[in-house]
Amino acid sequence: QLRGRDGLRFARGAPRPDGGHENFPGPRGTIEFFFRPNWSATELVMFPTSKRTFPLFSAGDVEVTYRRIQETENAGRFNFYCGKSTQVFKGRQERYGTHASLYPHAGEWLHVAVTWEVDPKATYTVWHRHFHIFINGREYPWTGGAPGLIRAEGQVRNYEIIVPEWIRLGAADGTFDELRVSNVIRYTKDFAAPDHPFTADEHTAALFHFDSNTDALCGGGRKLAAELQKQ
Repeated sequence: QLRGRDGLRFARGAPRPDGGHENFPGPRGTIEFFFRPNWSATELVMFPTSKRTFPLFSAGDVEVTYRRIQETENAGRFNFYCGKSTQVFKGRQERYGTHASLYPHAGEWLHVAVTWEVDPKATYTVWHRHFHIFINGREYPWTGGAPGLIRAEGQVRNYEIIVPEWIRLGAADGTFDELRVSNVIRYTKDFAAPDHPFTADEHTAALFHFDSNTDALCGGGRKLAAELQKQ
């Protein structure tokens, strides 16, 4: 397990023909992990604003965070951002994604899974949901915030995902157990949250068990070394 405020980083690897990388997918994929916070969301309103956002998974334009804003409806969210528009609007590039409104409790284990599938070369005739988030096997519907729908005629040609050289897990003041990054969509509807370690297959870009080291397994039995980042 990865505990406390410790984090982890691993290299994205060599580029792949599909637009992804050796250790991180491109136009489609799944990220999933178990997380147990040391904090309760209802208590975060007493924290300074700068300390109410917890980075869970960071890969440049692909990011999973938890943020507690204020004492209003839907103010506690797991946010999943995935890609951005190449066009600048009002001085910034629009980020795409979705979120799950949820108030976790300290010591509560959560299975977090996000999926995406966006083909910049495709032509869609209707609006499509490309980004999905599941907490403990339940999918949370998109209800606003970051745009969660893309239509090729108007937007998808201006869509991009840029992944930096290093990908990070944490630090989020909690415990991580198991991390699997896949280059396929693992979940398309509600499912029973797993209660056992993940397994690797040909679609696994990186799999961390955090049992005795920070090494990862990848499809084909390849091993990936990661760096522990102590806080």
